Amino acid sequence: KVIEVDVPQVNFGINKRPIAVDKAVAPTLNPGGDKRVTLPALPVTDNEDKVPTTITIKTLATNGTLYYNGVAVTEGQVINNYDATLLSVDPISGEPTVEFTYSTTDRVGVESTIAKVTYPFTGISISGNLFADGSGDNRINGTKIDKPSGETIYVMLLDNKDNLIASTSIDKSGAYSFTASSGDIEHN
Repeated sequence: KVIEVDVPQVNFGINKRPIAVDKAVAPTLNPGGDKRVTLPALPVTDNEDKVPTTITIKTLATNGTLYYNGVAVTEGQVINNYDATLLSVDPISGEPTVEFTYSTTDRVGVESTIAKVTYPFTGISISGNLFADGSGDNRINGTKIDKPSGETIYVMLLDNKDNLIASTSIDKSGAYSFTASSGDIEHN
């Protein structure tokens, strides 16, 4: 037997899952050393909360260290009252791509799917050419060379204390180049 009961004034709602979106950040110059870069806001939305304020770091950054409000982030860390201006990363030296994953949770505890942040860093480069230039006209307008008198020429990159960072030979076109992956090239 089916019993039917009228229940007046009952409201029902549907809570949609909040959304965390993958974020690919444009390449940025690596600041070098222990310097940190503030990350762009993590793209999160929620139908009910609009912008959820709870973020969970699911996996830690590769090739760098994540910080929130100046403190290193741990895997699985829940960040309540998330403030985008407080999330930063210290990338390792060179030209790394920093990646980590995160999710967001709404006020009633529903968690989004996991999203990934990808942040490539570039390094500075130094390049030039070797010229045979004996014209005496105070201009560099000679011919590019690689081995004057048959001897290999090396260019050495030194830090501000004259310590050798890297060296390379002049190539057949008379050129040389150093990139951040050639050594610990930093800018200040």
